[in-house]
Amino acid sequence: MEWVQAEAGDTAALLRAAKGARAVVHAMNPAYTAAAWRAQAPGLLQAAIDAAAALGAVLLFPGNVYNFGADMPAVLAPDTPQRPTTGKGLIRVDLEQQLAQAARHHGFAATVIRAGDFFGAGSGSWLDQVIVKKLPQGRVTWPGTLDLPHAWAYLPDLARAFVHVAETTPAQAGGGFECLHFAGHTVTGQDWLAALTDVAWEQGWLPADGALRTGTLPWGMMRLLSPFNATVASLLEMRYLWDLPHALDGAALARRIGSEPHTPFGDAVRTAILALDLGPRGANAAGPRTGGTVTQGA
Repeated sequence: MEWVQAEAGDTAALLRAAKGARAVVHAMNPAYTAAAWRAQAPGLLQAAIDAAAALGAVLLFPGNVYNFGADMPAVLAPDTPQRPTTGKGLIRVDLEQQLAQAARHHGFAATVIRAGDFFGAGSGSWLDQVIVKKLPQGRVTWPGTLDLPHAWAYLPDLARAFVHVAETTPAQAGGGFECLHFAGHTVTGQDWLAALTDVAWEQGWLPADGALRTGTLPWGMMRLLSPFNATVASLLEMRYLWDLPHALDGAALARRIGSEPHTPFGDAVRTAILALDLGPRGANAAGPRTGGTVTQGA
């Protein structure tokens, strides 16, 4: 891997760095507000379109479930009707339409791979920003209902899926647009708590009574702050995703690449948490164990 520093809109510089590339992955995103997305996201995608068109490369774009809105069904297939109910959802629909039109116009192949909430191999997600921020103190903050299934994507698995899709896109697929869903892990908050309890046990972060304390996100306070903070307002409008069960149907992706890359959930959680370097191991650190005990408290 070679890192190259360049402006996203400097197509000439990007093309010099990407000479000979067969695939372009557009993985840049503005700040997490509808205003920033509206102002910057189309231009960022256009930079990727320009690069892919000049290279004659396949263009891959990570999608999400915002397109489907607050009335979405429990299982989301690539052809599920899109009825966005938020500003960011509307922008995501527009971006996919921009990509599809560009693929037809320029004659390159374009693929959107939609996935659930990211975790692993980095920071800046719900996991490190909210859920496990206080795990070394024996606490977990869960944004929604603990027993509802929620779609998650372990990033190393998703990255491998992107590689497989790029490798299996035929050269004659120019002008084609497809959307695939990455199933990932559909798990509940209770599943997360069980996996996090094991990690906390191993790291010596588990309280003396052997149970993690769980708190809830202060949505009411966030509602009060939302008129004065655009990021809080943007998080608040996506609350429905924590109150609705949802999973991604990955059958089309599996047909496309074979079996979906899939790290067992417990292993993925352990690797993701250790990579965050949240804090030192506690004095009562132990080795791996099976099973887990959780409680919910204020």
